[in-house]
Amino acid sequence: MSLIYQRTESLLLLMLMHGSLTAAVLMVTPNVTGAALLTYASLVAAGTWTVIGFLYRRPLAAREGQGANPRRSPA
Repeated sequence: MSLIYQRTESLLLLMLMHGSLTAAVLMVTPNVTGAALLTYASLVAAGTWTVIGFLYRRPLAAREGQGANPRRSPA
């Protein structure tokens, strides 16, 4: 969502994205309590952070098809 805001600077778009994400999470969360809910929430969080970590490791230039990694110094 922060990438979308950085590119569009639209707070309305950001609020719509957040609202739809929150609604979707509430709809797919199982109706459980206790240890089962804790397990489910932990697995969702681990999966989310795994995806975020993967996307963060990819250089922005490579994601946009603009060339080499800007973090690396030329050889």
